[in-house]
This record gives sequence, structure tokens and C-alpha cells, in this order.
Amino acid sequence: MFRTRENKEQTENVIDQNSAPTINVLNFDWKFERRKNPEFVAGKYLKGNILGDGTWGEVIEVLDINTLNRLAMKRLRVSRIHKHPNHKEILRMAKVEMKILTKLCHRNIVKVFDYSHEDIYCSNNIYLIMEYCASSVDELMQVAEDGKLPFYQSHKYFVELINGLEYLHSFGIVHKDIKPENMLIGNDDTMKLTDFGVCELLDIFEKDLCTQRYGTIIFQPPELFILEEDIKFSGFKSDVWSAGVTLYNMISGKFPFKPSLVGTYVMKDDFSLTPDIEQDCLLADLFTKLFIKDPDQRITIAGIKRHAWFSLQFYKEKVEIPIRGKHGDKYRSLTMTPYLHQLHFPLKPEENEVIVPDEESETFENKSNIPILRANRSPKSRKKPIDARLNKILGRPMSEKKKTDH
Repeated sequence: MFRTRENKEQTENVIDQNSAPTINVLNFDWKFERRKNPEFVAGKYLKGNILGDGTWGEVIEVLDINTLNRLAMKRLRVSRIHKHPNHKEILRMAKVEMKILTKLCHRNIVKVFDYSHEDIYCSNNIYLIMEYCASSVDELMQVAEDGKLPFYQSHKYFVELINGLEYLHSFGIVHKDIKPENMLIGNDDTMKLTDFGVCELLDIFEKDLCTQRYGTIIFQPPELFILEEDIKFSGFKSDVWSAGVTLYNMISGKFPFKPSLVGTYVMKDDFSLTPDIEQDCLLADLFTKLFIKDPDQRITIAGIKRHAWFSLQFYKEKVEIPIRGKHGDKYRSLTMTPYLHQLHFPLKPEENEVIVPDEESETFENKSNIPILRANRSPKSRKKPIDARLNKILGRPMSEKKKTDH
């Protein structure tokens, strides 16, 4: 947000050469950019703010300037990946993810519209352009009471998760990393499964046997912890187990097995039910079938859809999507708005700077990140280095002359 920091006043005191100078940070002013210069990806996607980041890259909000579609871009930084000793395998999985997602079309699978067409092994960055989702199941759980969702909401997202898995498995795709963090929430409250970075594509005419044991340990089934590397396991039943752990986590805010012995805990311990789950005999029966440690005996996707709990109707109680960050953006507005202003009504460098006292800099930085600000929409404000917008943000009263003008 800020670029430079400079002294507010030149001190008139004479400093002893033998004493170290003391700098009071409140004597500094901050120079902020009112608008950042617009940046494009592939010539048509206007970049907004970062929505989330990970080990190999980040997810950025973008706007298609041709269709005005609000989208999200998953960008992988190849320079980071090359520093990893297993970088070839990571790049191979990224290539598989692009190949798979571009061919899928289901309401419970995140939709990909475009991707980088450069050689994945030679380019600096690779990206996927996908539909924008307002939140995720994990974010809702973080703001929910006791970290758990109401039965209605947990049931709804679980039903949509199973429908999405049924679609994936019909194409021979094993997701392998099902968890609340990878379950996005669309603008219409539809769950959309994402992050296919560790998925495996199988031959639909062969058995669903996998050998690659990627994923999040706490959500993985016991058969993945067998030490022999050459032993294959059922990919579809692995996704079923992970879906069961995800459902348990959404409903209770806890995990069915103790994570103290990660890697072996599911091999020895039996899962325990919370009091809320025990009161629902149908749900308890479903968990009993989901957490059968023998994959051959474990319930299938078809069996889940036939189960009585799957068809139940619940009172529509739900956790709402929280306000974004500390900026108070209740409606999660477009983060590309200031970039669009600078694109179509560009400010000169001297007009694009706002000097804010240090004690008010944090307030300015927080509130100026709210994308929709009326004063910033007016081209007339380009002529004022500090205008009504800044006064509004800092809580300063307007002068009498300005009040009469309005």
C-alpha cells in the first residue's frame, strides 16, 4: 500500500556527536498510492487483490475485460517449485490438474475457463482462470460457534460433495485431498470442489487402484498407511473415507480419530461419536459404514446416496459468509475497482499520492482497501491531492465552502 516514508519536520535540535539519535515514529508521514497501476494477465484479465496464498503460489481475483466476468486466477510460481527437490513431480501434477479441470463441467466442481498455454517446464508462472467463489466451507467453520456448522448446512454441502465425487469417479478421477479448505462456496451458496493438484486420472475400464499417496494425513484412510510402497489401494473408497471425515468435521468441529498418532491412529483406534451425532441414529449408522477400515467392506458412493440420512430435510439454519478481513467489506466487493479507475481515469504520479500522518496511517490503509468508495468514482477528484474521500476516511469534517458546494 505504501511506497516511501519520510520525515515530517526537520529537527532544529543539535544532537551530540557521542549520543545516538532517537527517532520517534510519530514524526513520520506516509505516502500512499491512492490507486495502483493496473496489471493484466494474458492481455485480458485485470488483476485485483490476492484472495489466498499457498506454498507454490496464490489465488488472485481477476476481471475479464472482454466479458466483465468476475473470476479467480490460481497462479503457480515455477521459480518456487524448482527449488523443491521433487520439482519434476510437482510440475507433472500441475499439468495433470490443468488437463483434468479444463474438461470437467459440473455444478459442484469449480469451472475452469482458461489456462496458460506455455510450456509448463519453461515458463516462469503458470495459471488457471476459474470461476470466482465468495468463500469456503473452512472459512465458515472458522467463524461458526464451536467451529461447527448447523446440521442443515453440513448435510447440504455433504450431498453436493457426494454428487461431485460421483461425477469425478465416472471419469476415473480420484481427488485424494477432500477437506473443508478445498470446498468453495459459490455466490448462490453452492459447494464447489477445487484443488486437483494431487488427483489421479485412472483408466475408466480398469479397477480404481492407486499407488500415489498424496493428500492431507488427517483425512486419509488407514489403507494408505501400509508401509509397503508397491501395495495399491482403492482410490474411490479413499475419497469416500475423506468425505466421511469432512462430514464429521463439519458437524462436530472435531475429527473422528485422535490425531496424536498421525500415520497409525486410524489403524488401531475406533472412532468416537459426539453427543449430537449419537442422538441421530441415522447419522451414526452412516458414520459406522463410512469408517469401515476394510475398503472392500466400506460403503460406496451409490450406497451413500441410498442411505436414509442422505435424503433427510433439515431446518434451514446456516452460518453466513463473514465480512472480509478487517476492512469491513460486508459484500465482498470487486477488488479490481481501484485498478479500473486508474485504467480509465489515470492519475498523474503527483496526484496519485496521499500524505497521511503516521498515527492515522493504519486507519487509512484499512479503510482505503474497501473497493467501492463514492468519492473515488468522480473524475473531478483527480485534481485534488487530498479530497473529500480522504477526509471521510480519516473522519475529518468538511469545510463550510465544500458543504455549500454539495
